[in-house]
Amino acid sequence: QLATYLDRGLSDFDRPHRLVGTYSYDLPGPAHGFGRAVLGGWSVAGTVTLQSSLPINFTCQCGSANVDGLGSITLYPQAVGSLASIYKSNDWRDYTSPGTSAFNTGVLVVPPSVPAGGQLGGLNVLSAPGPHSYPVGPTAAQPFGNEGRNPNIRGPFQNLFDFALVKRFSLFERSDLGLRGEAFNVFNHPIFSSPSAIVGSAGFGRISSTITAPRIMQIAAKITF
Repeated sequence: QLATYLDRGLSDFDRPHRLVGTYSYDLPGPAHGFGRAVLGGWSVAGTVTLQSSLPINFTCQCGSANVDGLGSITLYPQAVGSLASIYKSNDWRDYTSPGTSAFNTGVLVVPPSVPAGGQLGGLNVLSAPGPHSYPVGPTAAQPFGNEGRNPNIRGPFQNLFDFALVKRFSLFERSDLGLRGEAFNVFNHPIFSSPSAIVGSAGFGRISSTITAPRIMQIAAKITF
């Protein structure tokens, strides 16, 4: 929208916290004989990812008849409460069904329309905040909201665990066979996407998807020589 200072906000890919760790450990076992063939050569490995969610950009499901007659720009909602209290709770599973919302009502609202013939105040000639008032007509107008882009409100915290179990068999003097079983998202833990942030829509605040796939398992074999 035309109040450019409202477009100054966090980057779309901002993550204040992100930790990615990998590990690999050779399990102890017998060094010789039949015990080595069965119990030796095992190792475990994996990757752990812990990170903040991306910022939520609240927009407005407003009519195209805004104060400048522009229908192809991003319109922001009106903040009438504190964004610090926007969330009801962090039990995300409660907000995946139609009709549920993770957001408290009364914090962000659709800017009220001004009827034809009314006065729209607090603007300058560029429709940004200013000292002037302008008549509205010949149809009703939808003023811009005062909430800016990408406030520091985020969706569910994200954690992902991948795991691998490896067994190595000695084939010849200078070659061996490695069998590797891998599980991505090993705990089959859903990471929910951020709630819908379109103020005024029927799905506002609902979580309708996840950002990770269910557990994926695969087996691989590799011969080294």
